[in-house]
Amino acid sequence: MNEPIAERVQRPVGPPRDRVVVAVTVGAPADAVWHALRDVASLHRWHGWDYPDLDAEIEQIYHGEATVTDEDDRTLETGVGRFELIETTAGTRVRVLRSGEAEGYDEIDEGWTTFVHQLRFYLERHLGQERRTVRVERAPPPDVEGEVWFESAHQRGLAVPNWGDALVVVSTPPEGSGSVLVSGYDIDEATWREIEEAVGQEWDQSGSR
Repeated sequence: MNEPIAERVQRPVGPPRDRVVVAVTVGAPADAVWHALRDVASLHRWHGWDYPDLDAEIEQIYHGEATVTDEDDRTLETGVGRFELIETTAGTRVRVLRSGEAEGYDEIDEGWTTFVHQLRFYLERHLGQERRTVRVERAPPPDVEGEVWFESAHQRGLAVPNWGDALVVVSTPPEGSGSVLVSGYDIDEATWREIEEAVGQEWDQSGSR
């Protein structure tokens, strides 16, 4: 006996498609982007933030669990997300894809959103420069101003000229405290102390600017 029409319509056809978590166009050739994804020293200049296990995190994500699924097309499967690089006339389109449906706020998705925009910031504005970071879990400061680098549902990135062109990423999850991550490149000690003092203040929990 044939299935009811409603059941046949609702049944998915073929395997589920991977979803795009984040996609940005980086103003750099694909070879440069690929190098930043594979070279350990370069990875330390953009991925995440400084903490005791950063070396292990980079090794696990980009080398230990990673496989190059297509060397010619520069496709990297990390185990928690797949990088795809697509050359365009404007540079390189960088996408991170994951399997499964998105169900509300997802910390891994949010992490990839931060990391890919850090990658773009490094390649476009601070290539080859050494980085230092500071991250605190609290709401954003009301007095930080700069160029909007990116915006998503739960994050906002600013390039702050008064802080030596540092990238400030403000994360505002739907529940719990937010966080602020500052990535600075070749910043003098006086400016870095100013940044550390600023992010150590008790900021306005409303997140207003």
